[in-house]
Amino acid sequence: MPANSGDVVRQSPAAGTHTAPTSPVHLYLQANNCLTVPDVTGMNLSNAAYTLKQTGFTNIPWLYECYGSTHIGAVVRQSPPAGTSYGRNQPVSLKLQANNC
Repeated sequence: MPANSGDVVRQSPAAGTHTAPTSPVHLYLQANNCLTVPDVTGMNLSNAAYTLKQTGFTNIPWLYECYGSTHIGAVVRQSPPAGTSYGRNQPVSLKLQANNC
């Protein structure tokens, strides 16, 4: 079952761990601004950025490099990967195949 906004999704130290009474326990809560990252691999920059923006992501850094792909100008890597629940204001980085390799 997916977590609701404000639910504890993780803690440190883990449940059942013996620790000193004065040691801190860190609680990680489900944010209310998370979206699922779409798969934009294989798309050109324009289509990938459009798809990400339509999903709600706006921070989209990109870089053209030599990645060994035959798909010139296409997204060959994205971070975080597709299917990840991720904050809408966090960067979704795109790596695209350059044409001068």
